[in-house]
Amino acid sequence: MCSAQDGDLNSALKHMQAAESKVGRTAEIVCRLAICWSFFDKSKSQQLIKEALKLNPNHPRLNYIIGLDAKQAGDFELAIKHYLKAIKYYPVSDIFHLNETYNNLGSTYYEMGNYLEAKQAWEQALVFLPKDRMTRDNLREFIYENPEVPKRIREISPFIQKYWVR
Repeated sequence: MCSAQDGDLNSALKHMQAAESKVGRTAEIVCRLAICWSFFDKSKSQQLIKEALKLNPNHPRLNYIIGLDAKQAGDFELAIKHYLKAIKYYPVSDIFHLNETYNNLGSTYYEMGNYLEAKQAWEQALVFLPKDRMTRDNLREFIYENPEVPKRIREISPFIQKYWVR
């Protein structure tokens, strides 16, 4: 996927082909192929996402990607549905992906004007990665120090106090 992000689709596909030859055509492989293609051909990427959904509709990374695409398209309800599904199926030990998913869930809620839900999602993201700067910045700028947010919501939740250092 890094090769694709760097603009080298052929190298990315070569690596993915090697992985597929070892483990087969799994939802994870097809999902990663969709990510690779997303830098070059959105239509091909979408075809692969559909294929991966058929292989495993509960695949967490796949649902996260669908959530990202839905959010970008302005379909916030669909984005939330897929972020929550990703959260449900990521292993609890996958703190990086859970943090990332909760952070995007928080951003989606915020864009919808659901400040309480945004706060809760961002605070949950911080529980997974307490030093995550993006999550801290989101909470600080958009919730805790935002005068447009009702005062009761701007208060730092008790469970997050231990993670928060101003």
